[in-house]
Amino acid sequence: MIRAFAAAAVATIAALGSTPPALAQKKSTGNLAAIQLECFKAQGAYFDAQTNRWMMQGTDHDMVGRTDAVNKCVAEKTGKPATQFMKQETHYK
Repeated sequence: MIRAFAAAAVATIAALGSTPPALAQKKSTGNLAAIQLECFKAQGAYFDAQTNRWMMQGTDHDMVGRTDAVNKCVAEKTGKPATQFMKQETHYK
């Protein structure tokens, strides 16, 4: 049985500050924040100009795999286990 909250939108917001999109396009191989943002964008993140944050939206079931994929990407690029850098906010509709 699918509960009503299963279809709720989940917004995961990167705690990367308010980096403007133009600065986010620059790639830096040694900068951890740049690597995190690159992996975050690879999983469908976008810059929300209204909130001035990088966001990724999806359902409860969808976001688990996407956040795991972001953490795996960061770990592969840095060679270290990924530390928590994303903040999750749940908005029920």
